[in-house]
Amino acid sequence: MDIHYSRRAQRDIKQLDAGTDRRRVLRGIREGLEEEAPNADIRSIRKGLKRLRIGDYRILFIEIAEAGREGALVVRVIHRSDLRRAVADLPF
Repeated sequence: MDIHYSRRAQRDIKQLDAGTDRRRVLRGIREGLEEEAPNADIRSIRKGLKRLRIGDYRILFIEIAEAGREGALVVRVIHRSDLRRAVADLPF
C-alpha cells in the first residue's frame, strides 16, 4: 500500500517531539497502513475518512484505490484531545 502525506500532515509530523513521539507515529503509520496489521485500531469517522489510533495520537486518512493500486492519503496527525475540532475543520 502506498502512503502519501498532505502538506498539513507533514507539518503535523514535524511539530511532534523529535524523539519518541515522532518515531512511534511514523512506525505506527507504516505498520498500520502499509503492512495492514490485523491488530491496528482503525475506525471509520465519516464516509471516506478513517482514523488510526497510535497511543495518544490519531492519524486521519483517506483510502485510495485506483487502477488496481491501493494507497492512503494521510490528512492529519493530531493529539487525541484535538480530534473533534480537526474533523470539523476538514473541508470534506
